[in-house]
Amino acid sequence: MSIAASATLLNLAASLIIGVLLAVQNRRLRRDLQAGDAPLPGAQEAEQAALRRMRIAAHDLRSIGMTLHGNAGHLAANGLPHAAGIATAATDVFEMADDLHEYTMQAGSTRVLHDEEIHLGVAIDEAVTNVGTGIGPGRRQWRIAPDVRATRLSADRRALRHVLRRALTVAVRNTGHDDSIDISLRPTTDGVAVVIEDGFRAPRPPAAAAGPVPTHDSRGIGLRLTLVRALMEAHGGGVETAAAEEAGTYISLAFPRARVLEAPIDHQHASRPTPARLRAITATAA
Repeated sequence: MSIAASATLLNLAASLIIGVLLAVQNRRLRRDLQAGDAPLPGAQEAEQAALRRMRIAAHDLRSIGMTLHGNAGHLAANGLPHAAGIATAATDVFEMADDLHEYTMQAGSTRVLHDEEIHLGVAIDEAVTNVGTGIGPGRRQWRIAPDVRATRLSADRRALRHVLRRALTVAVRNTGHDDSIDISLRPTTDGVAVVIEDGFRAPRPPAAAAGPVPTHDSRGIGLRLTLVRALMEAHGGGVETAAAEEAGTYISLAFPRARVLEAPIDHQHASRPTPARLRAITATAA
């Protein structure tokens, strides 16, 4: 086993141990708070500190999962052994990170937004760099539409950073080495949507020309974006997802008009941001 592989395993073990210990500590604190008529001195502060440490542990687990995922894709692309085993390990680590992070957010306090002007292109570049670095030596082809770089939003910077990184992480997890991921801006009836989708183009059956917006999600993307959905709803927006095995994935982050400071789009021709090809995805998966 190489030094890099050993270090990865040690980091994984440490994060798992920290996560378990912090989860146990947090449950004890919550039980003590519920058992007494009044909060114990310092108990709430200790609980919040434990939650913060668990979120850090979840972040570390997700970083390890991204590294494993990127290496698995690189190995598979070059016909090298152990790719399948590493990919399975990456999936397990991602699931543990998701579970831990979701638990901490459910137990956390109410979110307070601190709005400021944000250049969407800069925020997306930062998220792409962060996510892309995490999967090295794996690689994705990021295709960012020009309209994205000419858009300014009013949003909480930390919340938007988390939203973009989580959405791009999900896109990476559902694509392979050297696959394309498109990021574009589309008008909606009440604002704009940042749309993230992979480069697959499914054939469109004749019957797919009409019908409701698809909700099929065979890859569980919606569950992975529970916190993202909550943050978007706090901004007055929402999240739409669709996916099917071997057909592609789609994530739409919709911002209301009140959040859009500048965007080079025509609202007179706005529509729901879901592209027609997603109906083909749903038909393919049926």
